[in-house]
Amino acid sequence: MIGLQCNISRKIIYRITGTVLMATIFSLFLCGCAAVKSTGEENQTESRADRQDSSDEKMFTATNFVMDTVLSETIYGSTDHTETIKDLLSEIETQKLSWRIEDSEVSNINTLCTQGASVTMSDDFYQWTKTSLDLAQKSDGAFDPTIGKLTRLWNIEGENPTVPTQAEIDQALLEIGNTHIHMQEKTISMDAGCTLDLGAVGKGIGCDVVREYLTKQEDVSGAVVAIGGSILVYGSKPDGTDWSVAVQDPEGEEGSYMGVINLSGTACVSTSGDYEKYFIQDEI
Repeated sequence: MIGLQCNISRKIIYRITGTVLMATIFSLFLCGCAAVKSTGEENQTESRADRQDSSDEKMFTATNFVMDTVLSETIYGSTDHTETIKDLLSEIETQKLSWRIEDSEVSNINTLCTQGASVTMSDDFYQWTKTSLDLAQKSDGAFDPTIGKLTRLWNIEGENPTVPTQAEIDQALLEIGNTHIHMQEKTISMDAGCTLDLGAVGKGIGCDVVREYLTKQEDVSGAVVAIGGSILVYGSKPDGTDWSVAVQDPEGEEGSYMGVINLSGTACVSTSGDYEKYFIQDEI
């Protein structure tokens, strides 16, 4: 599975002891998503092991900054896997998913396909692309992995964001659409001007990668891994109760929420939105 929601809001709070995880949720696509400012402490991991009552199991926690968002981890078990998970997510970002990194797989695909070449994808990138294109087709384009060129016209993450002209939007739209991508087994080619961007599902992919890693760790009984607003709950809590995910009300006061999702076992909840990451132009 891929947590297929738009690039996630970075604002997330979760409280394990109170069995509540808070996430922000709001509208989908185009307007950008919440930003987390660098504090200079992104690479400083805070980790601790707390012994649980009547058990040899420990709780390991860590907070880092990866995939352009805050990574919050809580692992239940006998071994601290937080650093490995952080490195795993950094690796898929830099080597696979980030179009900003020149030698990442998606950048190489876009460069070569722009030159008219066909490219053989790695196994995992092929699965991610296949799933993304399948969703694009089933949603009739509501989700589109080729929309990156359009959203970048606003330059929301740059120093000088601006609203593009209608002519610029219309021109970009000519090169957008899943029909511009052609796949034959693991080989991909694209029509001229089209680019592939899996950023909208990047955090969901991250959750899937972490879930796959955790299933191979016999010393882990449960975990909560929040990649921005994409939350993976894995296994079980030490007390056996369900995980509870509270969806924060974006128009309410800090900490207020719209509802609670109770989850047992392993699941991923992704949220997306536009009310934290935005810019104002001409007082609009």
